Amino acid sequence: MHLVWCKCHRLIDNYLYVVDLNNHELTDSIEMGAGPETMLQVNNKIYVANSGGFADDSTISIVNTATDEVENTIKVGKLPSDMVLDGMGNIWVYTRGYTNWSDIETPSYIQKINPATNEIVWQSQVGMALDYMTLAPKLAINGNGTILYYLR
Repeated sequence: MHLVWCKCHRLIDNYLYVVDLNNHELTDSIEMGAGPETMLQVNNKIYVANSGGFADDSTISIVNTATDEVENTIKVGKLPSDMVLDGMGNIWVYTRGYTNWSDIETPSYIQKINPATNEIVWQSQVGMALDYMTLAPKLAINGNGTILYYLR
């Protein structure tokens, strides 16, 4: 049995760490994109939202838990912040958008990903980056996975 976690200091360390829970030893480190933040397990894969830290990232890394290697990357909206799994097995991603606080501001999206194809199959703009100055975007889903909730 092993545990996987992302480094909490996302501004300086872009790795996912694997820990053996039998002996509490670090067994592997896997390089991610900039600012790995949220993780979601779907079958034998770990989806990691690379939220950028102080950088600009728009990717989700897909780690195979059998090999502990990144096997694919999905391009999503700027700064993916949260993810949930619905009752049909689809992944919902909340991207907060990017701003440099002076002349750049990109849209925030909710996007639906089919994990069988790793493709975005639906998206909707839910604001702009500066809408999230004081509150990080958060997703939740009801118990049977049919209603999505989000904070804006």
